[in-house]
Amino acid sequence: VKLSWNKKFTERFKPSKARRSWNGACELLRRGISSPMPVAYFEKRSEADLLRNWYICEREASNLSVRHYFMIYASGNSIAHGIARDDFLAQLCQFVLEIHQRGIFFRDLSGGNVLVKTGSDGRLMFSLIDTARARFFPFAIPVRKRLADLVRILHKLDWPGRLVFLQEYCNAIDKKFTVIWRLPFYLYDLKAGSKRGLRTRKRKT
Repeated sequence: VKLSWNKKFTERFKPSKARRSWNGACELLRRGISSPMPVAYFEKRSEADLLRNWYICEREASNLSVRHYFMIYASGNSIAHGIARDDFLAQLCQFVLEIHQRGIFFRDLSGGNVLVKTGSDGRLMFSLIDTARARFFPFAIPVRKRLADLVRILHKLDWPGRLVFLQEYCNAIDKKFTVIWRLPFYLYDLKAGSKRGLRTRKRKT
């Protein structure tokens, strides 16, 4: 892993990523949100070496993430891994609402960081990984922070699916679904597209 110059500076004043991952996972579990069980973390802190730290957790039983489902739905299929799109979105919406209502601002809520498995009752079970960036509050987080999480988790989903999810989310928190909710998605899509284009040009050169 290579750190940019600014991260090499800022990382000196933070706990190691391993410790932040441990703390994040433990706090999620304390708040009743599933994350693979933490086992240990190891770190070596020195001015010359910021990367020699490791976080170990139990292996999650499922290899599927929200991203896998979204890519199938976005390709035009209404069913992914035996689950209809609207049913999947309704259950995921309830999970994300629960995270936010419990004062969790995950900050890295991408589809790949939300694992999915099916419980014995047929209901979906979600679990969070990559927990180092999570922030925790003693109250439900405000809309601005909710949107920052939502643009990340819905990024790989097509707009028809996004609208189904966002309408249900807004109804649950008694908010009107207006253009204010759409704008952050347009900006995030533009930013992500620009980054992909830059990476492509770098590979060609």
